[in-house]
Amino acid sequence: MWLKNFLRRHQEISVTTLECLLSQEREVSLLNQYISFFLIYEAAMYTIQHNPARLYNCDETGITTVQHKHMKILGLKR
Repeated sequence: MWLKNFLRRHQEISVTTLECLLSQEREVSLLNQYISFFLIYEAAMYTIQHNPARLYNCDETGITTVQHKHMKILGLKR
């Protein structure tokens, strides 16, 4: 009720949904994380002498790089 009345008084503001795009800084950060992962992975493969039976899988459930839920925000109308 309050939000509806506020938006009626301030018609230059609207409720919008965020886009799920990565910013350039986030892309660079992810790229650096991937590079460091593969450097560690390469060293680990050398240590275990490329024997897949000695390599364990780690489940990363719960770790997200992009939000899947679209949040709504207040912003100026264009």
